[in-house]
Amino acid sequence: MTRFTPATRVWFVALALVATVLSGYVGSGKAIPLTTEWLALSLLGFCAAIAHRYPIKSGAEASYRLTNVFLVAGTLILPLPLLPPLAFLALALDTVLEKRRLGILLRLLVNLPPTILAMVAAGWCVAALGGARTTGFGGVLVGLVAGSVFTLTQNILLGVGMASNFRVSLWRVAPLSRTTLQGEALFALLGVIVAGLWLADPAWLLLVLPFLVLVHRLTGTAHLAKLAQTDEKTGLHNARYFEQVLAQEIDRAGRLGLPLAVLFLDLDYFKQVNDRYGHDAGDSVLQEVGTRLTATLRTGDVAARFGGEEFVVLLPGTDALETSYVAERVRAAIGERPFTPAPGVTLKCTASVGMALYPTDGTSMAELLKRADEAMYRAKRVRNTVAHAGGLPSVPRLVAPVAVERAPAAAAAAPPPKARWYASLIVWGTILAGALALAWSLSILPQVDDWPLLIGLLLLAAGAEFVVVQVAETERQKLSLSFGAVVVMAALTILPASAPLVTAVAAAVHVARLRQWRRGIDRVLFNLTNPGLAAAIAALAYLALLTYVPQSEWSQVLAATVAVGFYYGLNNGIIALNIAAQANRPLLPLLQEMAWAAPATLLLGATGAFLGAEYALLGPFGALMFVVPLLVLRFTLGVASRKSRQALATLAAAKAEVEGAHAEKEHTLRQLIDVVAAIIDARDQAVAGHSDRVARYAIALGEEMGLTPRELAYLHTAGLLHDLGKIAIPEAILHKPAKLTTEEFAVVKEHAATGERILSEVQPLLEVARMVGDHHERFDGGGYPNAEAGMAITRGGRILAVADTLDSILSDRPYSKGKPLAWAIDEAERCAGTHFDPEVVAALQRVLAKRGPQFFTSTTESTIPKFEGNVYNVVRPTPVENQGERQGTTKTLQTPSAVPS
Repeated sequence: MTRFTPATRVWFVALALVATVLSGYVGSGKAIPLTTEWLALSLLGFCAAIAHRYPIKSGAEASYRLTNVFLVAGTLILPLPLLPPLAFLALALDTVLEKRRLGILLRLLVNLPPTILAMVAAGWCVAALGGARTTGFGGVLVGLVAGSVFTLTQNILLGVGMASNFRVSLWRVAPLSRTTLQGEALFALLGVIVAGLWLADPAWLLLVLPFLVLVHRLTGTAHLAKLAQTDEKTGLHNARYFEQVLAQEIDRAGRLGLPLAVLFLDLDYFKQVNDRYGHDAGDSVLQEVGTRLTATLRTGDVAARFGGEEFVVLLPGTDALETSYVAERVRAAIGERPFTPAPGVTLKCTASVGMALYPTDGTSMAELLKRADEAMYRAKRVRNTVAHAGGLPSVPRLVAPVAVERAPAAAAAAPPPKARWYASLIVWGTILAGALALAWSLSILPQVDDWPLLIGLLLLAAGAEFVVVQVAETERQKLSLSFGAVVVMAALTILPASAPLVTAVAAAVHVARLRQWRRGIDRVLFNLTNPGLAAAIAALAYLALLTYVPQSEWSQVLAATVAVGFYYGLNNGIIALNIAAQANRPLLPLLQEMAWAAPATLLLGATGAFLGAEYALLGPFGALMFVVPLLVLRFTLGVASRKSRQALATLAAAKAEVEGAHAEKEHTLRQLIDVVAAIIDARDQAVAGHSDRVARYAIALGEEMGLTPRELAYLHTAGLLHDLGKIAIPEAILHKPAKLTTEEFAVVKEHAATGERILSEVQPLLEVARMVGDHHERFDGGGYPNAEAGMAITRGGRILAVADTLDSILSDRPYSKGKPLAWAIDEAERCAGTHFDPEVVAALQRVLAKRGPQFFTSTTESTIPKFEGNVYNVVRPTPVENQGERQGTTKTLQTPSAVPS
């Protein structure tokens, strides 16, 4: 009770005392024999306890409980002595099972007394008005009064306690907010309906319970919450949902002392897939990656798309060793077999994975994600590998590293698929069949006597198209639910022959409201006639079942249920078949994509059929009572969709803010790189322009070797900054015109490692740092600073070695005269396999053949492509003179190391 102020404690203790005394008072009367009232107490108590235990989730924080539906029904069904026991049965189960910090007694103290007092007050009102068993309008009025008294009493009693505790106005607390009161009022009305069904015939409750279950499933776990938490391209969770779950799991791990791990993975060379095959192919690869992640991870693991080609995985209760093996399985699952994003297109894509552990690498969400991200960047220096934030030993690879399959430079995106030969047949066949169904409906309607009813149905069908719950809106589509299915199925059960006409009116309003006439006459006619065709077949099925099934009180319910299934299945099945034929896509995945709306549509259709049946039994006034479930559904869907759209809008705004900050960071980094390159050139005027020319030669070699735009951007920046480490060389050594001593040359040789060390401090320049550190390594292992050899040297470093040496040979230096281009090319060929990578030397020969000698002797820099959106790209519009580098009196040819693709 330490969370409550003294005044709040006094308030709830006083309520508990009054509720106890009142319960004893109302229970001290005449004993109640074992009758149907005890059965009603048991059933209502069980249903209320389950409803209270499993609330309807509406967004990340809000929830609604159907408990009051059964409590209000109890005030109308049960005598006063049984009302306090019903309240206790409803709340005790949740109180016992939900062991929160407030404790069992405190939860009972807060929730139970206001509920008992509200039920007794409502029960007294029922008794004062003559009881709920009165028929007609009087019984409905008694129920409405009892429901209102219960709702207001319970919410006011709770609201006073909350207002006292938080020191705010009574009208600002949650129980008395407009949204809460609207929801509770609708639930109270539903409780009146439940009581009416019980008093009329307890068997009717069998129809109410499935409805309540469907409402819970729909608003609690179905498409609305899923759309707000799911990435539309991959089917995985989105970043917002992942962060919510990660925060919860960190809190749980901290309380229980459990381990926790986060994986951060990025697809290697994914931009190449988009550039060469198109964004549709890229989306297909992302989708397949999501499928492979889901199949690879364990039950309880959470995978999400973090953004672009980046994914994150949460591994609750996982220690370091197990995390290593899971990360390796994930890496292998993505890279072990090729992707087929389009017919005839096969490519391989790998992933670099970083992992971080709780609490070793961080105890907060931000720390864990940062450390996992840093580890992922280290993994990308090698590609297709797993890196650990804590430097843990790697587990054995499950499969050998795979390289990205490089497509020809001229490869274009796959052409759009052609429609199948029967696509037009489906469209115009549906139009013809729908027109015949509408004609059948019009031919029978003259025999209808109740024209006001028919006109009312047509008006309701048109108006229902404006009662739309917008679920979500993306760049590609809008997802919404219309209540038109309710009117269609009500018409089908009241006037079966009118169903095609009612459906056609609803479809016409839908087409007009969304201005679909712009899409072509065939599409408009298809959208107008397809629902009518489905309604006609559903009506025929309904009439056939009523004719051939033995008549009973359940035969109409059975027939209506089958009709709902026919209408939904045919309507959506024909649409899916048409899309599959037009887009040349498989039918089954389309049906699975459309299944998100199945619970809502079937529920709405079943409600409409139920309304029609009640109209036949009770007339217009009886059917009007059962509009309340629709209001409940509309309210819960509206609240949930509004919260979902708000969450999506917040996420979009945060994404835009992050992208803006990232763009600003890119611009700043580009400017800094320009400044640093200028400083390097200014330090030694005798070799001015060397950095620019090395970058230019490196780009030409990289293009010949098929590097991606991203890799070329890294390479260009590395060319500009490859001599950054010379800032640590003393002036006397740097500008010495004579031969260097052994000790002086040892100082010069440190500049490669110094440059790598400086650049490694900047996270986005890690790959550039590796290239700079490798540009004096030799292919045979005789270089410096690390004596790496062959493919252990980054590919950018191997390219820079040739470009750097070539410019040094061609340039005049204080200690040597520049050599002719032919001499330099011969020297490079002679050193292929020892100093240089033979593949780079071969690329140099191709550059010479394609661009001619003037490319290496011109003082005007060739155009370097600008790679938009890449932080490493620096476009220097005008190159300056060549600049070289001295190592003793002769040039030692060196090479860098290759990154496995």
